[in-house]
Amino acid sequence: MALRSISYITIHNTDTYSLGATAQASANYLSNNSQGTQASWHYTVDDINTIQSFPDNMACWHAGDGSGDGNYTSIGIEISTNWGFVAKGQSVAGIKNWDEATADEKANAELKFLKACDNAAQLTADLLKAHSLGIDKVVQHNYWKSSKYPTGKNCPYAIRQGLFNTSWDWFLGLVNKYYKGVEECNMKYYELYKEDMNLRSGIGTNYPVLIVIPKGTVIEVSQVSGTWGKTTYNGKSGWCSITASYAREVSAPVTPPIAAETVQKSEYDKVVAERDQQRQRAEIAEQKLAQIKSILS
Repeated sequence: MALRSISYITIHNTDTYSLGATAQASANYLSNNSQGTQASWHYTVDDINTIQSFPDNMACWHAGDGSGDGNYTSIGIEISTNWGFVAKGQSVAGIKNWDEATADEKANAELKFLKACDNAAQLTADLLKAHSLGIDKVVQHNYWKSSKYPTGKNCPYAIRQGLFNTSWDWFLGLVNKYYKGVEECNMKYYELYKEDMNLRSGIGTNYPVLIVIPKGTVIEVSQVSGTWGKTTYNGKSGWCSITASYAREVSAPVTPPIAAETVQKSEYDKVVAERDQQRQRAEIAEQKLAQIKSILS
């Protein structure tokens, strides 16, 4: 049966935690008539694959609201959670609990999940463009209500619980990155008022940390993508989160005037040398970033 309209993109987590519960395994499950259950969705995404199981315009049973708008006006995307252990706060027979997972297992799972979310965000942005929708039409499974879940199902669970430092705002920021691209802006200034912040080589917490910027620092931002800003600190250029929870926009800092009687030729030479060193470090950092991007892509 066809959708009444394509008006929303609904995001889910699969909540199937075995290592074998990949996007391909989910697609196989759907092609096997969901093993007799009334469950279906359009796309499954993991850290490697994005697989479409049904046409965008076909109604699928993923929102839990029967013939409501969730099932009949939205495209369902499932993000795989094939970590080998269960998400914190949940339990599944035969799979180890969150507290039983080793540090290495959690680190590997984090990399997989962040990459899967990034892939899902890119797919979501592509679908928004394909169907002329705005980013406000990206919703959680929780958005759709039913008699079974009058306040909405707690899904996408891992993102809603903030596992691996994710959040819904963070995911929408990823979508926005692919939906709008990087936004050039006049120089803006943000004070990192809450805590020390990581400067990363790319947009998202899955990218390596270049340097830690101390709390209280005012950073110059030349580009904005979602809730991330491009800045340079101590000669290193990268991306820092500028979400309102950690950073606030401020006026440009005023550089105090230098008293004329204190200026010496040696001081001028020193400042010029420092400037040239900063430029050189920035050029080296940009070259390293390009190498890292090439490896990660």
